[in-house]
Amino acid sequence: MAQLAVSSISIALLALTFVSVSAFEPRIDPALTRATAADPSARFNIFITMRDGTDAVLQHFPSNSKAGSFNSEAGAQQRTTLRDALRRHAEISQAELLQELDEVVTSVDAFGAQMQITSFWITNQIYVKNADASVLELMYDRDDVIRVDKEVIVTLDVVSEANPDASAAGAIDDDDLSPVPFDLGYNLELIRVADVWANDVNGSGVVVGHIDTGDRKSVV
Repeated sequence: MAQLAVSSISIALLALTFVSVSAFEPRIDPALTRATAADPSARFNIFITMRDGTDAVLQHFPSNSKAGSFNSEAGAQQRTTLRDALRRHAEISQAELLQELDEVVTSVDAFGAQMQITSFWITNQIYVKNADASVLELMYDRDDVIRVDKEVIVTLDVVSEANPDASAAGAIDDDDLSPVPFDLGYNLELIRVADVWANDVNGSGVVVGHIDTGDRKSVV
């Protein structure tokens, strides 16, 4: 009976150890594992998200809903302090992994793979362009990485030209992008759009795209 109890405890401890270790293993995008399994020499662009994230920093900077605080001197100082804190946090949490990635890049570059690494402090992520299987090998069993995702590039449809016969009031000719006169809202006045237009800067030759999960009528 005593031996059975000891065995049960041993199994429970073993299971607990397994769960504890598994809990710290980063989630690797299945698309990456499939790609390397099909072609060990495959290259891909990936985003590495650090386990520390940014919550530990952001929780010390509660949002301020008071009107005008965004443009106040205190608000500007708070934004500067937040930026510096996020940068420092990313530097510390990414330091070890960046060093290891640099070593991989130095080795791979000798073969002309052209791997590139970019650190993003605002989200505490690392972007690796042209990563290979050796980079994924670094990700397994790490406790400082929470997930590794393959970059997804969405190809948009070609923008069709506007109907040249459009005669709606206030319509803008594609060949004449000068601003249509109208009363500026407070938001446009805030960024001094009128001053920009007065200097013949009207967006001519610029294509603007917008992607969103949905626009709220209350803020449009």
